[in-house]
Amino acid sequence: MKSSRNHFIKAILISAMMLPLSACGSVNSTDSNNTAQESDLEEVTQEQVVTGNEPKEKQEPIVTLTEAELQEFTELFNSDEYNGFLLESYNSPEEINWDSVLEFGAGLSVQEVSEDEINDYLESIGEKDLYGDLFVIRKSDLAEYIIQHTGLSNIADDVLSWDYVPKYDSYYKEHWAAHQNQYTCVSGEKVGDHYELRFRVNSEELPGTNAGKNYGKWADRVLKMTRTSDTMVFESNVIQWDDYCDEEQTFDVELSQYDGPVHFVTYSANPDETDITIVKDGKFLADLYTSIYSEDGTKYLKKVIAVGFFDFNSDGMDDIAVIGDSDLGKHVLLYESVPGDYPFESFADLNEEKMSDIGCDFTIAGVKEALLGDKQKEQYSSYQDLYMHLAKVYSIQDDKNQFDLIYADADDIPEFVVGYAGYWVSLVAYENGKAHYLMNRWPYGAGGNSGYSYAPKKGIYYNGNADYAGAIYYNTYMSKRDEGELGTDYWVKDINFNDLDGDGWPSDDELQASGEYVGSSEYHNETGKDMTEDEIKEVISLYESYEMKQISGRMDYPTFLDKLAGKEVGITEEQALAAIKKHCLENNADLEDTVNSGKYTVYWNVESIDDADIVVLYRSYTGSQLRYYMLDAFEIGLITNIKRERRFNRTVGNDSIGIKVQTSGIADPTCNEGCSNVDLQAFIRRGDYMAALKGTDNFFKYKAQIITLMDIREDYAIVNAHVYALDDEKYGSYVKYLNRENSIAGTAEAEGVSEEAIKSRFYRAKKLLIKNAKSQIENNLNYSLLKKGA
Repeated sequence: MKSSRNHFIKAILISAMMLPLSACGSVNSTDSNNTAQESDLEEVTQEQVVTGNEPKEKQEPIVTLTEAELQEFTELFNSDEYNGFLLESYNSPEEINWDSVLEFGAGLSVQEVSEDEINDYLESIGEKDLYGDLFVIRKSDLAEYIIQHTGLSNIADDVLSWDYVPKYDSYYKEHWAAHQNQYTCVSGEKVGDHYELRFRVNSEELPGTNAGKNYGKWADRVLKMTRTSDTMVFESNVIQWDDYCDEEQTFDVELSQYDGPVHFVTYSANPDETDITIVKDGKFLADLYTSIYSEDGTKYLKKVIAVGFFDFNSDGMDDIAVIGDSDLGKHVLLYESVPGDYPFESFADLNEEKMSDIGCDFTIAGVKEALLGDKQKEQYSSYQDLYMHLAKVYSIQDDKNQFDLIYADADDIPEFVVGYAGYWVSLVAYENGKAHYLMNRWPYGAGGNSGYSYAPKKGIYYNGNADYAGAIYYNTYMSKRDEGELGTDYWVKDINFNDLDGDGWPSDDELQASGEYVGSSEYHNETGKDMTEDEIKEVISLYESYEMKQISGRMDYPTFLDKLAGKEVGITEEQALAAIKKHCLENNADLEDTVNSGKYTVYWNVESIDDADIVVLYRSYTGSQLRYYMLDAFEIGLITNIKRERRFNRTVGNDSIGIKVQTSGIADPTCNEGCSNVDLQAFIRRGDYMAALKGTDNFFKYKAQIITLMDIREDYAIVNAHVYALDDEKYGSYVKYLNRENSIAGTAEAEGVSEEAIKSRFYRAKKLLIKNAKSQIENNLNYSLLKKGA
């Protein structure tokens, strides 16, 4: 070890005298350049290399490696043991990312692991099964490996982020198939046992659009190390980030969120696509993708014209604006800075039309003026000032974005909501003159995620998320953190199927099983407090008792500015009624025929309850019975569609001509209709969608419709019950009016009072009816199938 250390000191002094191996824009893949570099290195004479006070004659010469030696290093660094040392940059052994080095096991992974050890590992992480190849590395083997290849003696306990199980003193990671870079050693030299090697990524083997790239993360590497007879000790691995760069748009820049400058590199090697990489201290920080989406497909910036850095989302971190040319004209691409592993995310794409709309020219000064106006400052004196600015920025991003103010915490300062309904939502708190992003473009509306809610003035946030079409449902309760986004405090996993094998996950057989299921729930605590399950349940029960409101924008930009200014805002009852009618007719093909059939007397009535809610009631009449005929028509259509799909799938299964493009995976093994209309109706009305939907393709669509039908019928039953619960003496005439047994004029004439008096009485009855029914419906939401994700 002492001998290696002497060589290490000597190597640093020698390598400092060597000529650089790369420069921005000066590198290509030809062998002539490699020869030139080797020739340059050979011109360094022995007299030029001096270390300490050693006599010149003792200095070892610089030796260019032979083709055989280069091939040897190529083979060595494509082995699992050494391949990972080339993946990322590091300037010293202390900076090595061991997660990257050990990504493919580095030859240390234990090959024979007992079932008991695997089960103990799974229990430690709360899982039942493995979902990838299990890599296992003993801690002692890792320590020996690190010492051997770096010379470091002090190894931190958290040097590896894999799961650690004390019982076996080992690290564990479930590994999925991934691309492993292959390299070619293209040049190198040595002084004694110290080596400096240049490796090229075999980029033609890269997947997708990265194939053939030799810049950015796939640029050449210059590796320095000491090699003894039995091992290699690594000093540094420097990725040549500036190879093939655009010199005009490659520079260092200071950003407020980082200590020290970052290196901004633009690549124009590909004439059809500009690439941008940001590096700090020689290590990769982020890529900025220059995609532009249009009706003609995806295009890219072909040339960067200008780059600017300023905080347009007011969170105290500098964001990025890139102006460039493309086949679709000039564009401004905005990237916001966010906490986490991916520090910059695409925020907006402003084309020439958009820039014209906001009165902005294609300069960084113009973009900054458009986004920040004359208030180009780091802090805002009031939440109104900040939220006005954010609303402006998000309206420039997309004029379809909607906004709101909510009071989620106990203080008197509201939170700012912005989002695109059904896709994403952000939540911002005003703190110390800046924006604290509690939720930054959190997605919902797909994959079983129904959205996010809050308990007014309680500081508690909720998300419901379904998996396996609701067979598993996650209830997550969150709260604010001093920094960063909302954090999870508690979560509940509801198992809404008959878990016959007890593994916590539904098998095909379990999903296809019909009839009554035995459900269960798992309760989890992420607060760090030591709590029993009963204590967690008590907290969850408290949270479930809170009123929850959806976090979603509901006002356009001009309306929100009025709201922020303290003006009364909202939509009229006529607008609400028109919107509900339009939504119902567009999303139910059978409803318009029902309305226009003349068979039923159909009404939509609208009634404002308070400033926040507008309730629209649909009803139709026949005789003295109040009925919801829309439900019956929709249910008949659903039953018909299910039976047609079963019939078609059965025909295809019997080798008749047909095309089958989608399947729910819920088979009908008997290959018959399985049940009559009456049976299907019974399954649908009790919510047994597993039995109702056997043999169908559109399982998720029909399941949602069945649940919706159940909820609507229950809500209608509540309304109907409250109608007939009205005091006969006081409001009995109102029930007859609802059932079309009498009119306002007839009621007034029969009672000998004015029509205005009857209208007033009916108005009070209607208010009482809606108030009582609405309250019970909202209370029942906590226990509805939709809420539980069944």
